[in-house]
Amino acid sequence: MKRTLPGGASVRRHVLVVDDDTDAAEALVDILGHSGYEVTAVHDGVQALKRLKGARLPDVMILDLFMPQMSGWDLMRELKLHAELSNIPIIVVSAFAYSAEIAADAVLTKPLDTDALLNIMLTLAARDEQGH
Repeated sequence: MKRTLPGGASVRRHVLVVDDDTDAAEALVDILGHSGYEVTAVHDGVQALKRLKGARLPDVMILDLFMPQMSGWDLMRELKLHAELSNIPIIVVSAFAYSAEIAADAVLTKPLDTDALLNIMLTLAARDEQGH
């Protein structure tokens, strides 16, 4: 999946997967990679913050809620404190997700419905292209 930059250059959309379950993270890397995304995975909120400060910002973050060191909820609160990080679209993927309690762009439960995830990714990409 690509996006067009000002000036006409295109670049693959980047997804940051934040999940302490290495098997789940690797599965997402494989699924999204085969769907044309550039994907990076880290295993907790602390690693995610380090990654965000030193690299290209992701177009979308896929976030588990229950992780060691820094939970998904804590990471979302931390992102809101930084203007450059506060607008990253977040898809929460968790076994115990209750969408009414989560301030994310989308919420999916585990086991993951990959078709639903890919549809959400397309919706977020379209929203980004329209400037929303």
